[in-house]
Amino acid sequence: MKSFLFAALIATVFVLPFAHADSPQTLRFGAIVPLSGDFAPYGQHIREGIELAQTTLRRQGIEVKVQFEDACLAPAALRGVEKLLNVDRIQALVGSYCVIGIIPTLPLLERAQVLTFQTSEVPRELLAKSKFAFSSNARIEDEAMAIARHAIGDLGLKRFAVLGLETQWGREFMDTFRIAVEKLGGDIVATESVALGDNDFRSELTRFRRVSPDAVFFAHVGAPLGNALAQARSLGLKATFLTVSEAEEQSLIQSARESSEGLELVVPEPNDESLEMREFQKRFVSEFGHPPHPLARHSYDNTMLSAQALLRCSGDRVCARDSLASTKSYSGASGLITIDADRGTSRGFSHKQVKNGRFVTSSQKPGLPETALLSLKGESIYYQISRDVYENLPTALAQTRLSE
Repeated sequence: MKSFLFAALIATVFVLPFAHADSPQTLRFGAIVPLSGDFAPYGQHIREGIELAQTTLRRQGIEVKVQFEDACLAPAALRGVEKLLNVDRIQALVGSYCVIGIIPTLPLLERAQVLTFQTSEVPRELLAKSKFAFSSNARIEDEAMAIARHAIGDLGLKRFAVLGLETQWGREFMDTFRIAVEKLGGDIVATESVALGDNDFRSELTRFRRVSPDAVFFAHVGAPLGNALAQARSLGLKATFLTVSEAEEQSLIQSARESSEGLELVVPEPNDESLEMREFQKRFVSEFGHPPHPLARHSYDNTMLSAQALLRCSGDRVCARDSLASTKSYSGASGLITIDADRGTSRGFSHKQVKNGRFVTSSQKPGLPETALLSLKGESIYYQISRDVYENLPTALAQTRLSE
């Protein structure tokens, strides 16, 4: 009898950490995303990724309750975060989209020791404002450099006009793109900032037309960007159009129509999908009936990583933060993830273009700060390496790099 009780006790100790389906562990997560307005499609993509992660974890006996708050601008984001902290008592914020809204909430989230993932491309300022802030997506500075290299190195463009949102996100894209262009020998011939919510860009675009740029770089997204493309073509602007990876959204094509044809993007995605990426795609299509947007891949990974870290640490959030910070070569739905010293991620980039109303992947591999273009026996090859390794490469081996 004693041996039976002892065996039962041991079984209980080993089973509880992983939980049974009928007695699941429960985690409390939140998301601050736009579910209405111009950027609602992006919020929906993030929501879908989180919901699929919930399903995956539930099958493992782990229940995750997620509260979604519809917010983009700072006042709504602050109200949403206060509710998530005080009412829902979340342990992790696994989805956030609008940088302009999330940055003011970071002191609150850090004080509450809430793991915080920025789902869209991340500015340096956001990662610096909280020791609990993370990103599996590209840094803005890295993507801006990759766009400049593609435009100048691959497309042979030299003279650029820049139009972007007057937000932290937009300003960092515009500033780092300008620095990258000038470093690579190009010129910025005009720059215009626009407010969030603007949909008429004809005054700014008319000024661009007067200086005849080779290309226009748009640091904007969604339907408003589609409107800008359509207005630019209607004004007779014949330049090549470049934009950010986040612009990859059907609402852009629906608003721009044929004006989106030829739009150039550099996206933080590998050219060759891993087994995990393909398996995620299959499950996502089965669940939602359409392919996953890149933001859905990131929100899925953010949810899974947060859950795993909290479970490893038995809910201790400082331990979970440190566990996340040590993530190396995690093969997720968005690709390979290694968290760097700044809690961001170094990403490889590929090239996409709008063709026949679709975003189509090209075989080109644009250069970027995290990719050293080395010469070996007369042939150029790419090595995907971490930011720390790249910055310590002998300068003779690395192609032109953007200094910090």
